[in-house]
Amino acid sequence: NYAVAAVGTDYGFSCGALLLDALLNQYVPVYAYEFGDINPPNPLLPADPYMPLDDSHAIELAYLYPTFHNVTLSVPPSSFTVSQQFLTQGLRADWTSFARYGRPLNPRGALWSRYNVAAHAFTEFVAPSQQTNSGFFDYHNCSFWGPYLLSEAGLPPNTQY
Repeated sequence: NYAVAAVGTDYGFSCGALLLDALLNQYVPVYAYEFGDINPPNPLLPADPYMPLDDSHAIELAYLYPTFHNVTLSVPPSSFTVSQQFLTQGLRADWTSFARYGRPLNPRGALWSRYNVAAHAFTEFVAPSQQTNSGFFDYHNCSFWGPYLLSEAGLPPNTQY
């Protein structure tokens, strides 16, 4: 299950998003991020021990809307560790600032920096107890997937992203 999830994540989401970030960055400021809590609560779906979601697409919504109760699936509101509560406060402040001002101005002092194409630099949102240096480009095998994505997008193979 993890191998299939990794291929879907790397090719279908991560490396494609990185390419899109680079292309958009030519025209507008881009503030990209990766959400990386390895043990997130999931108010959208019931727990499935055979297909853990880890930090899957849209899982950060639980942090933005911590009191959400999925009545349809009988999934109660999320409960967070102390470290995750800190992440929740920061993420909500960042997104609120971004919506209000068009750029993140986090009052708690964290930096959601502008995307840098040459360094593949963007912000990683993780709980303080899980701080890492993920090396996004390498971790998601973007050097492998890049030629396929560039070809599908009709871009020259030397396009930097």
